[in-house]
Amino acid sequence: KPQNTMTKPLLGILFLSLCSVLLPAQTPYIEFGVVSPDELKMQSCDFYPDAQAVVLGRTGYIQFINAKGWKFLLDVTERIKILGPEGKEEANVKIRRYSPVGSEARQTLEFLKGYSHNLVGGKAQKIALGKKDFFEARINDDWIETSFTFPNVQEGTVIEFQYRIMSDFLLNLSTWEFQDEIPVVFSHLQCVIPVQFNYQVIQLGTKVEMENEVGLADEYVWYEDKGSMEVKCRKMGMTARKVPPIEEEPYQANFVDLPKRVEFQLMSYTPPMGKTEFFANDYDAFNKKLWEDESFGNRLSDGNFAKNLVPGWEEKSSMEKATELLAALQEHFVWNGEIGFFSHSAGQNAFKNKTGSSADINLSLVAGFSALGLNAYPVVLSTRGSGVMHPDYPSFQRINYVVALVRIDGKDYFADATEDLPLGMLPPRCLNGSGWMVGSTGKLVEMKSSAFSTQVVSIHSSLENDSLKNHIQVQEKGLAGYASLSQYRTEGEEAFAKSLTRDLEDWSPSGFEVNEESKNGEIRYELITSKELEDAPLLYLSPIPLGSFGENPFSRPTRMSVIDFPCEMNYKVISKIESPEGYELELPVSEKIVLLDNAAVFSYFAAYDPETRSAQIRSEFSLKKTVFTPGQYEQLREFFGHMEKKNQEPVLLKKL
Repeated sequence: KPQNTMTKPLLGILFLSLCSVLLPAQTPYIEFGVVSPDELKMQSCDFYPDAQAVVLGRTGYIQFINAKGWKFLLDVTERIKILGPEGKEEANVKIRRYSPVGSEARQTLEFLKGYSHNLVGGKAQKIALGKKDFFEARINDDWIETSFTFPNVQEGTVIEFQYRIMSDFLLNLSTWEFQDEIPVVFSHLQCVIPVQFNYQVIQLGTKVEMENEVGLADEYVWYEDKGSMEVKCRKMGMTARKVPPIEEEPYQANFVDLPKRVEFQLMSYTPPMGKTEFFANDYDAFNKKLWEDESFGNRLSDGNFAKNLVPGWEEKSSMEKATELLAALQEHFVWNGEIGFFSHSAGQNAFKNKTGSSADINLSLVAGFSALGLNAYPVVLSTRGSGVMHPDYPSFQRINYVVALVRIDGKDYFADATEDLPLGMLPPRCLNGSGWMVGSTGKLVEMKSSAFSTQVVSIHSSLENDSLKNHIQVQEKGLAGYASLSQYRTEGEEAFAKSLTRDLEDWSPSGFEVNEESKNGEIRYELITSKELEDAPLLYLSPIPLGSFGENPFSRPTRMSVIDFPCEMNYKVISKIESPEGYELELPVSEKIVLLDNAAVFSYFAAYDPETRSAQIRSEFSLKKTVFTPGQYEQLREFFGHMEKKNQEPVLLKKL
């Protein structure tokens, strides 16, 4: 019987039937240990000339065996060519396998070997990896990592390695990635799966042309008590050729979701002469498991410590109780930097320890809210960079964090006691797709629902003794305030003040002051900047020296990945420029541009008042949508490019 253990996430977009032949494909092959002269002499990648290294070939083979229960084997062979100095990093290899502490089910590394190949004096030289070159370490309660570095690697070296993993986890076979951070000449996966296992097979990631072959055949399967036996199997081969690399780009929240890859979800298992058992895991089963778990749901009734932290809590409103408890626990706890969503000590024990992981702290927060009579729930999620949660299939491997949700007067407020943030605000790492609210009945919740970033800048500019002075007032809220407060506390007043004008030439900051009312999630500050001006009949003044969105982050002509902003944004700059006697001002033209049915709006207004001899310029940018598809990229790039250019238009100061 297959192990009922969840191991890999699902993000399905394409279902491949395992019953019909799609396209015959010629199976690529790597003769391990034998490198051709052409591979040794190769100097560049023909389809990606800038590559510092290239995967010459990567093959995988998945098969099943029955040894004290069903298991699957994954055999991997990979060969890489080092082309440039930066490509030498590919000689450092890490292989992870899932082996949770306390579980009898595990993945084991059955064998591992490797060679490095060089041309020395015109002759091929091969160096084998030895046992002393392999290092194994447990990196957390779930994963073990084997690492090794190839010796004598230089430009021109070919490295190759081969290994086998045996796994008890059949709900999700190993994900196979056809794409990498370096180009791939070919990548091929072949699977031989006994017909009693019914898997949904899904291709994910960026658009890459694939060769697929699927059909039925009699194949030999090894049984511990019977030896090799012919079994009806589904056979599948998938190949990608000349695959460009995945590259990091701005506002790319989850790099792990980008590579072209295939994932497997076990839907059902039918034993010989037996009844079909279904394994399609859903969030209801996931919710029940967490709610009843000793290290999760059972920790939520241990929050009586909270009653001493909120004096007179019985007489206070729900909002008062929630805000006071959150502030008290933020002051009480010291986060040790570890993340997770299970905790053995959340509640009274964690409170006594005064330090712990995000799970220790935030599950204690949920327990404390509940002890005060509030409707509170834990919300598990995947942090930015760890991949998004699938709307239908939960995964213990992708979820890595937990926060609190408290319901007050019919409205939901997130809370995280690891950071000094107000009720309703989460740190940027949590703003990633959906999370799952765990309760007697759970549900998916949008993690960005209350996230925002606001900056309002007022600038008063005047000419004094051939010097332009700007008196600047700034108010930031939400993520903008959080970022500035963090920087101010980390770097100190002087460094923070200088950083505000570091991109402006010849500007000198002075008179910096942070408002005493600045608090978590909000900051107000003032500064004065000055710049010496030349004695010329025509001067060019920048009406918006700071405070706008800034440089267009989207410089590439095309993009293959989703654009994911962490939250809704609003930037506003109000600039007043006084014109001295003997001068006149010439202003930019007012305009307004709208992106994709109000997904983003930019407005620029400029007007001159002759009575006060002053000009007012107002620039405002509002982002109301946070996720854009690659198909919308060109419009997004043009919008940000136009906004950047407009905000840089000068005011002309002319002598009469």
